[in-house]
Amino acid sequence: MKRFTLHAGIFRKTLPAFTIAEMVVVLLLSAIVIGVAYRGLAFVLIRFSQFHQRSHLISEQVLFDKTLSNDLAHCRLLVAKENTIYCLYTAKTIRYQFAQEWILRMDHSRSDTFHLPTNHLSVQSITGTAQEQELLVPIPLAVVNQVRFQTSLLKEKDSTLPDTFLYQKKYAADTYLNADFYFEEALKAVENSL
Repeated sequence: MKRFTLHAGIFRKTLPAFTIAEMVVVLLLSAIVIGVAYRGLAFVLIRFSQFHQRSHLISEQVLFDKTLSNDLAHCRLLVAKENTIYCLYTAKTIRYQFAQEWILRMDHSRSDTFHLPTNHLSVQSITGTAQEQELLVPIPLAVVNQVRFQTSLLKEKDSTLPDTFLYQKKYAADTYLNADFYFEEALKAVENSL
């Protein structure tokens, strides 16, 4: 059924519609719902960013741990000098250089950077002497069987990530008996790799 109203002597067709007050109420309710949805989305994005950052740090740590453990297991000698750890193989040398914000792994053909902030490095030589140094204090040349360093991956109090890393190299008995010979060999190998 069509409605017709008389306006100034002219019949006009009218349609049922919302009033301006009803439209304003709908707009206000829509703004509130959109605002709440936006805040919820912002919270989810912040939490996802934190999760992504944490998982990146964990994967960085796991990759470094796997790489260094593999190098220690397969190298002939482990040598420390001036905040650098040398993994001496028969045909090559791999270096791990420790700095405050990163650890650099250098091979002949490539280099990898691990973003693990380190603040303390200590090594134990095969003669049994432990050398603990702050990070920027040089360590004298030594054939080592233990490397330990501290890091601060996450600043959280309930962090499940370790802050101290300990790696040990297992040597054969002749390495301990002929420590002086291996020290001379290490000295030559380190000089050649520089």
